[in-house]
Formats: sequence, structure tokens, C-alpha cells
Amino acid sequence: MRVELVDERDTEWEDTEPVLRAFFWTAATAVACVDVRDATTAEAMEWARAEAARRGARLELAIRALDSSGRPGLIWLIGDGGGSPRG
Repeated sequence: MRVELVDERDTEWEDTEPVLRAFFWTAATAVACVDVRDATTAEAMEWARAEAARRGARLELAIRALDSSGRPGLIWLIGDGGGSPRG
């Protein structure tokens, strides 16, 4: 892990209403994917962790974002974005 002091003014935009995408893995190839809207990151994480426990699933959580060309992508918050569950 690297930690460094930064200037808080070094960004050009922000999104105050991010879309969070939760992936619930229950088997090597079985995944359910949902978008969570109108929630803070903390609320989305709390819901997703409880939902994963309810489903007996492994959780991965990401922010769904658009790049400079408008193409969708993911910024991983929980999990590594590697896909299927590992033993």
C-alpha cells in the first residue's frame, strides 16, 4: 500500500450521485449483478454485504463510471474484479 499527501484541488470533476454495481457470486459461473442508485457508498456497501450474506454469495462492489469517451467502466471498491469466486 502506498500513501501520499496530495493537493485536494488536483481533480477536475466529481460525481455526487455515483452508480454502484454489486456482483454476487454463488458459483464459479453464477453471478447476479445489480446497480445501486440513490445511496451513499456506505449505504450501498452495507446493503450489498447484507445481501451477499443472505444469498450466501461472495461480493464484489464497484463504482460504474464513464471514461472521457463516454464508455462505461468499473472502479473496484470491494473485491478485485477478477470474476468467479476463488476457493
